[in-house]
Amino acid sequence: MREYKTTSRDDKYFQIVKLQKQLLRRKEKIEFLEEHVRQCLDELQKKTKLIQYYALREEASLLLPSDEGMQKVPIAKKTSSTYALMGAIFTGGGNSEKKAALQLATEVNSRLQAVLEDTLLKNINLKVSFPAKI
Repeated sequence: MREYKTTSRDDKYFQIVKLQKQLLRRKEKIEFLEEHVRQCLDELQKKTKLIQYYALREEASLLLPSDEGMQKVPIAKKTSSTYALMGAIFTGGGNSEKKAALQLATEVNSRLQAVLEDTLLKNINLKVSFPAKI
């Protein structure tokens, strides 16, 4: 009867040792994977910043005025009631000049709207990133 108890104890001891080794291997694997995930996230964040930088450069180049477009805008002096750019765009002599000015105004308006939308998006992202402490 004593041999049976000793064998059973030995088997349990070996089983405990085996399970502890498995646990140690799994913990090491988890640590390795966590470190690997951290490294991958760091690389992903660097690449995301790089892509955002190039995307912003591309958007900025789209917002630049075309060479011919902005040179056609007559710059008038600031008057008391209106500002020069918008007033100069809509004042003109002939019908063809008005159409060209209207097209130019539409182009300027769309670019200003794109800048406004981009600024609003950036402000929203900043507000989410840094919540106000009240």
